[in-house]
Amino acid sequence: MKESNETDVLDITKMIKTNINETKKDKKIYLSYFQRLSLFFVLIIILFVFGVLSIFHSLEFDGVENIHFTEKGNVDYKVHVKENDFYDSEYLDKNMSYVASLINDVRINFNYSFVADAKLDFNANYDVIARLIVSDSTTKTNFYDKSYTVSENITLQEKDINHYTINKDVVIDYDYYNDIANNFKSKYNVSTDSYLLVEFKVNKSSNKINLKESTTILSLNIPLSQKAVTIEMNSNNIKNEENIVIPKKIKVIKYHYLVLGIIFIIIGIIAFIKLFLFINKSLVKKSPYDKELSKILKEYDRFISIAKKIPNLEEYKRTDINSFYELLDVRDSVNKVIMFYEITKHQKAIFYLVDGNELYIYTLKAVDVEKQR
Repeated sequence: MKESNETDVLDITKMIKTNINETKKDKKIYLSYFQRLSLFFVLIIILFVFGVLSIFHSLEFDGVENIHFTEKGNVDYKVHVKENDFYDSEYLDKNMSYVASLINDVRINFNYSFVADAKLDFNANYDVIARLIVSDSTTKTNFYDKSYTVSENITLQEKDINHYTINKDVVIDYDYYNDIANNFKSKYNVSTDSYLLVEFKVNKSSNKINLKESTTILSLNIPLSQKAVTIEMNSNNIKNEENIVIPKKIKVIKYHYLVLGIIFIIIGIIAFIKLFLFINKSLVKKSPYDKELSKILKEYDRFISIAKKIPNLEEYKRTDINSFYELLDVRDSVNKVIMFYEITKHQKAIFYLVDGNELYIYTLKAVDVEKQR
């Protein structure tokens, strides 16, 4: 009797160890919906972070560049006089009073320079225009305002320079413009103030910097229809200085990091698309059949394997089971894997296990689940 009890204890111990080993073999890691969702988010963040860091590591940033430039412009002139008994020189200096009848022409020099402490491409176009203006002496409104081209527009382009100078000389035929002003005054017998405004305009641009003013104007005023003339500069000599801070160019120095970064970004985008599809699929409203099937597959997936096709049922002795839980009891007793196959999506699925020539089968139907609710 004692030997029989010892044998029973040994059998029970052996059975417990066998069940524990089988449980360990069947055990799988199960992840809930939110755990899967969290893993997706973490994976996407890691991929994008590594992608951005790799691309950033492949580039070289030269920082910023400080460019200092100076812009200068000035006007100079002299008066060329006709032969006379008083002046030994044929040219009179600026800032004098001149007898109008002795003026032959006015020689004007416009000078413009641009200096930067960095190499750049510099584009400029310039011209000289003379505006003959006849205005009312009392109201100061214009009777006549006409522009004459003294020098045609000239375009200049220079690359990779840090200094640029324009030096332009023009000759103003004083008698020509003075005669027009006098004829207007005498013909219409009006009291007028007349003058010739000579303007030098420089339009400039650069590939690196935005210049403070795109156009620089230098001008002077030559009175007309007067016995004595005093030439006036309408603008003081120009001198602009400015410091401009600009970012330098970015260049690739490690192409393998750039490629690696792009690959990480692409994989991250694919993972994001999969996450979107996963969430979208989970948000679709499920039928009672789908919910029941999903519940069984999630809770008991460690006991279930997916079959690629249905076995030939005629080869086995078939036993139909009323519920999945009864099939679980059979599984526990025969220690066989439960196979799963969905015959019709969202409508019908079977769970079965084979023990020798015995086939135990449970059929899950949408109509049956609907009736039970």
